[in-house]
Amino acid sequence: VEDNKIRYEKVRLAKHRYMVEQIDVTASENDAEVADKIMRRVAVCSYKEDTTLRVILCGSVSPAYTPNPANICEKVTGLNKVEVIDDTVPLYDADALLEDMSVRGEYFRTLVRKMKEGTAEERRIAVQALRIGLCALEGKPILF
Repeated sequence: VEDNKIRYEKVRLAKHRYMVEQIDVTASENDAEVADKIMRRVAVCSYKEDTTLRVILCGSVSPAYTPNPANICEKVTGLNKVEVIDDTVPLYDADALLEDMSVRGEYFRTLVRKMKEGTAEERRIAVQALRIGLCALEGKPILF
């Protein structure tokens, strides 16, 4: 304290730091775009090889794209370790699916309740189940 002003400075207490970043990847179409967004955050925050980073992906992505955490981790460089958690939601035409009277619509209506009202873990599981189920119903490969 000098002249009734408090001066402070950050003091690092450990050689290694563990950080968590939430990154909105809305409208990203592939893992390279997501990795690029992570690398930009790494640069802005000046994270280096002494940093272990957990990245939580959030936002809405195309139903055709499911982020692959392992692939994204491989593309992020310059850090000690990276962990990626996919917490994104597929961007479906919800109005059309709510009105759809097929199995697909019923499946969506069942899971959308969990995605809105459930705990964080229930929402994550419901999103994954929605992706898997709709891929299966459309005859698309299920890649996770």
